[in-house]
Amino acid sequence: MSGDMDYGRLPAEDEDHFHRLDARLVATDTLMTTLDDVQATIDAKGMMVAYGAAGYGKTMSVNSALRKIAPDVTYRLEL
Repeated sequence: MSGDMDYGRLPAEDEDHFHRLDARLVATDTLMTTLDDVQATIDAKGMMVAYGAAGYGKTMSVNSALRKIAPDVTYRLEL
């Protein structure tokens, strides 16, 4: 992953995977749960934490959900 990430915007879909693989996202149960959780969090005007071991697709799943649900109102922050 490069240090040149634009923290204001969601990355392009082809930049989601840190290895930049020519791969496609598959709608697994876990991905769909993330989508539902992100939607519920937005509806509640709340906060959400995605946690787990490195490399399990947390960032990719959340980015995918935000791209689908709220692409124009998502703003990424660097903490």
